[in-house]
Amino acid sequence: VMQDRPEHYVNSYSIKFKDTYRIRYPLLNLQKSHIIDLYIQKNITELIRLTSSCNVGQFRDTMPCGVCNGCQAKQWALSQMNLNLDNSVP
Repeated sequence: VMQDRPEHYVNSYSIKFKDTYRIRYPLLNLQKSHIIDLYIQKNITELIRLTSSCNVGQFRDTMPCGVCNGCQAKQWALSQMNLNLDNSVP
């Protein structure tokens, strides 16, 4: 199980593609609540349910587990923004 550590992805992909591609990570240093706030500002909250932060389910092609660090962080961020995925409105 991979921890929710974006720098791991940056380092692994940067090494793999360093001579061929330039990969940018514009949201890398933002917390999940800041990213969710961007969804709200752009009025695209319906897209949040299409995203996954799961560290377990994404590797098994299943639904998010709801208990790993990534799932818990997403739920915390949603609660900080008073956003309910059932209705997708604050």
